[in-house]
Amino acid sequence: MQIPVHITRQACPYCGSFNLKKGEVIEHYGCGYVGFESEFFHPDGSLKCPSCGKILRLIGKDYRRLKEIFKC
Repeated sequence: MQIPVHITRQACPYCGSFNLKKGEVIEHYGCGYVGFESEFFHPDGSLKCPSCGKILRLIGKDYRRLKEIFKC
């Protein structure tokens, strides 16, 4: 007797893509941009919004960190 094997894959609920990335997310309050933390890293060690170019200084005032999410 064969045991059935079930394979599950996570997909984007909006576009159906299986090409997902997982990471910590930052939301910039100033312009509303939301993206992976790696997008905000600046070579000098600061956090810079990739959308508007402003330096993020104070968590809770300039930006917030969200839990890890999946993004396609």
